Amino acid sequence: MSGETMLPCSCCGELVALSDMEYSFTFPDAYHALDNAARCAPDTFCDANFCAIGGGQLFVRGVIPLPVEGGGDYCIGAWVELAEHDWRLARMMWDEPGNDRVPEFAGTLANHIPRVYEFSTLGLELRVQLHDDTRPTFRLLDSGHPLEDEQRQGITPHRAAFFTGLPDLD
Repeated sequence: MSGETMLPCSCCGELVALSDMEYSFTFPDAYHALDNAARCAPDTFCDANFCAIGGGQLFVRGVIPLPVEGGGDYCIGAWVELAEHDWRLARMMWDEPGNDRVPEFAGTLANHIPRVYEFSTLGLELRVQLHDDTRPTFRLLDSGHPLEDEQRQGITPHRAAFFTGLPDLD
């Protein structure tokens, strides 16, 4: 495809297309696990950006950016569980100009990335930053988890292609 950004993988030298490479979750794991009756409860919903389960578990959708050697970011689309105050603030500010000036707030990763890491990614602590024109970004806190290491140190184009090839679970 002409105009496609191709990056050489530092581990194998193969050219890997950076576009159209995003692994993402349709739902938080807790919502995905619900049966249809529970999903229909009056205080439970999940749309493209926000999710609530029983009014007590509250989630926002965003991305975990991973810098790719050679340029650009590979983003994993994921969900984060937030405290009620932060969830309400995110909903209120979602479409407001300047929402990127809202201070970061705390959250925990609400998806387990399967078949990638020895330890689950579910529950990893992170910071959420709103943005005017894009989904919020999630910055993992120092946990010693390999995903946090990859966010800090970057990944190869080959690793980005590996994430893209993971099967959808939703």
